[in-house]
Amino acid sequence: MIPIYDAGPQATRVRALLWFSLLCAAAALWAGADLAWTYGLSPGDGGVLAPLPVRLAWGVGIAAVGVGFAVGMWVYRACYVAGAAVDEAGGALHLRLVGYFGRPVRVLPVERVLGSRYHPGQASYGGVAVNAPWDTVWVEGRRLPLIVDARGDVLDRERARRYLGI
Repeated sequence: MIPIYDAGPQATRVRALLWFSLLCAAAALWAGADLAWTYGLSPGDGGVLAPLPVRLAWGVGIAAVGVGFAVGMWVYRACYVAGAAVDEAGGALHLRLVGYFGRPVRVLPVERVLGSRYHPGQASYGGVAVNAPWDTVWVEGRRLPLIVDARGDVLDRERARRYLGI
């Protein structure tokens, strides 16, 4: 097996964000439940319990934001490539993805890779500049593409281009 790509510390950051999203979901569920039960009772809210539809709207809305973040990270971790190696004799591509514990490996035939596309990932929002380039790698049979972080290390440029298209 020949290693061709390693995301390096970026994969650790993705895993940390994955765990953080679970903490956010738990906090949002707690806050949503608290709002659904008590919204309006505090002096800052007026001191009178708000009507049930209003309390439920706030509670469900806050909970949905936290759970949505966790679900989004769960989908993202299944697409983020932490490492790739190729078995040229067997014609298989071994992809290490990001998991909650460890890095699950997906093995697929090299001919299932359909192509890739580079994204510069540069944006500026006010005073905040973002520079996060990536490649999307489309695989036959997958609804969502794989995400290969361009800040990772390409260990074998020629094989990475041939097998991943990056």
